[in-house]
Amino acid sequence: MTHAHPHRRNHGWLEVTCGCMYSGKTETMILRLRRFLHAGMTVVLIRPMTDDREADMRAHSGLTLEPHENLSTLVWLPGTHLNGVCMLDGLDVLALDEAQFFGPDLKPFVQRAVRGGTHVEVAGLDLDYLQEPFERVAELLPIADNITKTLAFCACGNAARRSHRLTNDTRRVVVGGKGAYAAQCTRCFSPPAAP
Repeated sequence: MTHAHPHRRNHGWLEVTCGCMYSGKTETMILRLRRFLHAGMTVVLIRPMTDDREADMRAHSGLTLEPHENLSTLVWLPGTHLNGVCMLDGLDVLALDEAQFFGPDLKPFVQRAVRGGTHVEVAGLDLDYLQEPFERVAELLPIADNITKTLAFCACGNAARRSHRLTNDTRRVVVGGKGAYAAQCTRCFSPPAAP
């Protein structure tokens, strides 16, 4: 359950939104970011270049974060490491989408931002297609001030929390949307053989 944001100037806060494919992680974060923007806060959004499906903040549903004068920048990192990104003075909100693709510097980067008084929004997959935790997201859960677990719907109609890969690719990370993955419930999900 999501609680009201106790965001105040000089009071850092970490909000993590996680779940399976098609569960509305990015949409949930976009809705929060819109509220911050309407409140006149300064927002910076960062996505890793690993996720290069589209060059804007577009979710699978087509919901986008429209340009706004207070949206300082949409940063696409040339890779997955955050150690070259500088904190901005006076930044109210830092948003990190597709967190599972970031490198091992994600946690210290987020901790530094929160200590500096920034509200940090993180969205990402919690489990891979073998149902193993994505380390970057898992590392943030114990230090999060609030966690939102999003669910999708399985073809059978039940709530889904598994990302089922529809291809035979055995690499851990395969960026893809419709046609590459389907959300499945626990009953319908049959884990693939580990590579």
